[in-house]
Amino acid sequence: MANILLVTGNLTNDPTLRTVKVKNVDTKVANFSLAVNERGREEPTYFRVHAWRGLAETAASYLKKGRKVLIKGPVHQNSYKDTNGAIRYAMEIRAEEIEFLDRKPAEEEPDDLEQIDEDDLPFAN
Repeated sequence: MANILLVTGNLTNDPTLRTVKVKNVDTKVANFSLAVNERGREEPTYFRVHAWRGLAETAASYLKKGRKVLIKGPVHQNSYKDTNGAIRYAMEIRAEEIEFLDRKPAEEEPDDLEQIDEDDLPFAN
């Protein structure tokens, strides 16, 4: 039985979508990092997130750095050597569900509102 984690946080980078071979089948995977702010702590906790197949494509299409999401999935801790040879640890989540918790950033929303010059407003001064 796997540990299932629910975390809410903000993306620290845009997802990276790539194709890998899984049992000789091309499979999409999206990788990104999540910063989770906890009450009473100054520093956030960082998680690496891996989304697979259709969820990977959705994440790559709609998520951007700074977006707030809820991630649900099993978590495990991996270790690796950094460039100085020191052993580092990273918490990793294999996303089973991603829920968008904020609106799309303004630059991604359609601009169907009429632009008005501030000088034309009767109450602007």
